[in-house]
Amino acid sequence: MQKIVKFIKQKSLISNTIVILITSFIIKILGLLYKIIITRLLGTDGMGLYVMIFPTLLLFTAISGFSLNVTTTKLIADAYETRKFSPKQLMKKSIKLSIIVSTITLLSFILINNYLINYLLKNPNLFIPSLSIIPLLYLVGISDSLRGYFNGIKEVSISSTSILIEQISRILGSLILIIIFSNYSIELKVLFCLLGQSIGEIGSIIYTLIKIKKMVDFKGIENEEKAIIKMALPLTFSRLIGNFTYFLEPIIYTSFFLFLGYSQNEITKSYTIINAYTIPLLTMFSFFSIALSSSIVPYVSAAYANNDHHKLEFYFQKILIYALLPGILISIFLFFYPKEIMHLLYNTYLGSASVKNTIFIFLIYYIHLPISSFLQAIGKNRFLMTTSIIFNFIRLLLICLLGFIPIFKLESLLYAVIFSMVLSTFVQLFYLKKLVKIKIDYKSLFLLFTLGLFCSLLIILFKFINVKFYYVILIVSTIYLIFLKLLNFIKIDRLNNV
Repeated sequence: MQKIVKFIKQKSLISNTIVILITSFIIKILGLLYKIIITRLLGTDGMGLYVMIFPTLLLFTAISGFSLNVTTTKLIADAYETRKFSPKQLMKKSIKLSIIVSTITLLSFILINNYLINYLLKNPNLFIPSLSIIPLLYLVGISDSLRGYFNGIKEVSISSTSILIEQISRILGSLILIIIFSNYSIELKVLFCLLGQSIGEIGSIIYTLIKIKKMVDFKGIENEEKAIIKMALPLTFSRLIGNFTYFLEPIIYTSFFLFLGYSQNEITKSYTIINAYTIPLLTMFSFFSIALSSSIVPYVSAAYANNDHHKLEFYFQKILIYALLPGILISIFLFFYPKEIMHLLYNTYLGSASVKNTIFIFLIYYIHLPISSFLQAIGKNRFLMTTSIIFNFIRLLLICLLGFIPIFKLESLLYAVIFSMVLSTFVQLFYLKKLVKIKIDYKSLFLLFTLGLFCSLLIILFKFINVKFYYVILIVSTIYLIFLKLLNFIKIDRLNNV
């Protein structure tokens, strides 16, 4: 027992973080490729069914999952440190609870599904795709419990590999099923696409079960089941807030515009374009921002704990600039070549005009995640949860309010997402500045935006002389990187060197 505890404590936080970042990057790439492929295979009608039912899938799996990943991780780690719980009993009770919660969730889903499909979403064609939720309800909780166990003993490489296996299994499973049943109805193809989620969870479960060795079992001094419920309930409730507003989104959008006199086909098509093409393209290239948000947390946490204001200001200025470095260039390309990039990725031009109209407002998205991570790192989780609740419901309200304005109409959803995100970002930014009293590096921001303007003028010149867009992207990207180096935006030094 002492050898196991010693082994766990020796696991490197840095190496674990690197494993998570690399795995997350690979998973993100695979996810993007998968989204591009299924968009082409399912077409606009199929993607319409996919995006309409997906919020429902997320809501019910969030309930059945019961936050067991985070809960099991924390309690397993505590068990080895304090011996308050038995790791083996924690796993048994965790899986038992997941089955109970999943059964209750399944019964609830069966009871309301018909009403949800026919009266709230008002689309009977969603019934067959909705059946994909049933097997997933049981698999999510079991998979999360097993991953939580490995995270708890600091075997992050195993849990990260299980996520990678899940993604690969999901992609291959759904693509094989869609291709095999390609001559069947669009509803069945969407069902098979969504069943890929269950196939992915099965792959993950098999891998983690193989990797589990003999679990330590000793007499704990506290009730494991009670501890799991006590921790999982508030975590699940907090998580459900975002999922519930996302679940309400297609219901409110559909009901509101049917009330205004739009047809079901018009509403479904518009919702599909926004959620399957426009927003995915706007957010597709946020890899660096996401990675930066994950990696900065330990540095900021340490600086805040040591009351090192100089380091806090340094980190804040760096993450603000580094998040915008790729964001500005990508925004310029999407502004000048929305149709070309949309067609290259999704084989359609639908939604490209909206990308062009909103891309520079959406630039705020690139700093939203790092600012939220900064607040999380200094322990302001309650503030983040409060703002999340407020602005999620503001988004739902804006869908209706903007729908009355002629220039928005069916695109009110897109602008509701953007406006709520922008407002949330600025509220968090002003709160952070007031709390930590840090300064913004306006000089670097000015240089960066000037460089962006210069690249825009270059693109205008290249378009005038009719250079192919992929050559323009290659040339301008190279020039952009050269100037970033000359202006000292790109340095070899590490973030933790002040």
